[in-house]
Amino acid sequence: AFQAADMISANWPKSDMPDTMAEHWQALSDAFNEDQQEIQNRDDGDVEAELAKGDVLTAEYRAPYVAHAPLEPINATVLMTDDRIDIWTGTQIPRFIENNVAKLTGFEHDQIHLHVLMMGGSFGHRLEDDVVRQAVQIAMEYKGTPIKLTYRREEDMMHDYTRQIAMARASGRVENGQVSAMDLGIAMPSVVASQMSRQGISLPG
Repeated sequence: AFQAADMISANWPKSDMPDTMAEHWQALSDAFNEDQQEIQNRDDGDVEAELAKGDVLTAEYRAPYVAHAPLEPINATVLMTDDRIDIWTGTQIPRFIENNVAKLTGFEHDQIHLHVLMMGGSFGHRLEDDVVRQAVQIAMEYKGTPIKLTYRREEDMMHDYTRQIAMARASGRVENGQVSAMDLGIAMPSVVASQMSRQGISLPG
């Protein structure tokens, strides 16, 4: 199966997203302005006045995209018949999987039997169900035959929904050995918004 997959060539169109990490960092850097400030969790005291006294310490912190890279490869096993489907996988979203499998197959929920297994790490990628959907689509073509789909490490890294990129900028001042002021801003994509949108769920509020 791996050798057959390697023989397939594909021409992928250019993405609308930035191509390089430098462009991604620049997008976050450009977001540090009042027009794009979405949430201010705290605003205590007169930070601006305190920082204006001088001797300000500044720092910038960056956390890049990081793949989950679980010890156990991402995988799912599916057995489908005319009136039942069994799925074995490790997941954090069993209810979402049942809903999505019902949409794919047209089965009622009592025909879908999801066996949630112990997971070998990757608490993050298993908030997604891409491998399950793909295995189900294959099983729909081969009813009565167990289908096991396992991502190779290369596929896991390429198709992972990585931890989001983030940038933080801090300014602070110390007086008499104590922190007298600190201003901290963070720019990053919303983890909840991206994950929920892939499941077709609107954000609360």
